[in-house]
Amino acid sequence: MAPDRMAGIARTLLVGIVVAVIVVAAAGYILAARTPPSGPATTVTRSPTQQTTTFATQPGTVTEVTRTRTETTVTTTTTVQTSPAVTTTQTTPAANLPTEQQLRTFFNNYVADVQRRDVLAIIDKYSQDAVAYWTGQAAGLKGTYKGQGNIRILYIAALGTAKTITLKEESFTTRYEGDVAVIESVQAISGNSDVLGNFDGRVKITLKVKLLGGQLKIVEETWDYLTFNYEKTGGATTFPQWADIKAGRPVALEPTKDFKDLVWAVSSFFAYGLFAFAAVTAVIAIRRFVR
Repeated sequence: MAPDRMAGIARTLLVGIVVAVIVVAAAGYILAARTPPSGPATTVTRSPTQQTTTFATQPGTVTEVTRTRTETTVTTTTTVQTSPAVTTTQTTPAANLPTEQQLRTFFNNYVADVQRRDVLAIIDKYSQDAVAYWTGQAAGLKGTYKGQGNIRILYIAALGTAKTITLKEESFTTRYEGDVAVIESVQAISGNSDVLGNFDGRVKITLKVKLLGGQLKIVEETWDYLTFNYEKTGGATTFPQWADIKAGRPVALEPTKDFKDLVWAVSSFFAYGLFAFAAVTAVIAIRRFVR
């Protein structure tokens, strides 16, 4: 084959190879540009490489043609998003407490029941295990009364002999102790009684109230008689032990300190002695009658 013909073939091959490389590179670039990104983030890095082709152009001459080809390296990076830990705190709602207006209404009704001397309506406002403390100058009714039944006896004794009783408010406050509402009120008390005659004084009433079964109930009561004046002596003040008996408590006696306690203590023995004397007298009388 002639050298000119060989040179022509070589040039044709070279041009064909160059055109093919250019077409392939252009097609790959277009495809990569039109492909929409999907899935994880993708980073494309292209690093150029060099390729050298040596061929003869003329007899005795060697020509080196250097072509640069771009190789595309696709690196896929996947990002994992970690959700932070979620902490849920459940808050227990506070116990329901009566409003100040509810306490005001409850106390007004309580005072109205006392002035009407309506023992049944008064006792209905107490819980079954309520406790009542009557302190200060409470005369024969001073003491501690536990349970709804004993409190009923207390009010029967206190209001049963009263013809009239009037309470006039001097102060009124409310506060809360946990789930208990506390009512404090100073009242001027006056009236008339068959036992005490005309009476008057000042009493501090403290009521501890709770919501039980959807209703306000007194769980603890204190009547502190700051002053108490009455016209007559005797009656309920003669023997304070009557209050203990009515409340179902054991009678506490101190004979060495109070003559009335001493009389109370020996009264039962006196009754037994009187009964024995009557029995002996009856026996003697019967024997004489038979004879």
